[in-house]
Amino acid sequence: MSSWRDIQRLGKAVLKRLPRGRARVVGVMVDVGGRTLGIELTGGGFDYRGWFQKMADELGVEVVVTDDSTDYIPGIDDAGLIHQQCVVRLGG
Repeated sequence: MSSWRDIQRLGKAVLKRLPRGRARVVGVMVDVGGRTLGIELTGGGFDYRGWFQKMADELGVEVVVTDDSTDYIPGIDDAGLIHQQCVVRLGG
């Protein structure tokens, strides 16, 4: 199953529980081959360090490539992982 399909399925489940018009940020972790490693609903108060530490401990994650958001960088650093900002933008 692709990450896109995994996210769509999660989105449908979340939409049933959220008030209409309320947005949620979704954190998606994939390996270099595109296999989904984790999908989490994030936002205010989310434990990014715990999430990244779990990925490091259970899956051996060493490097995290992210978009330009800075919300999760402290969690990446606290988990002792290497951070790289993605240099490629897809779409507009």
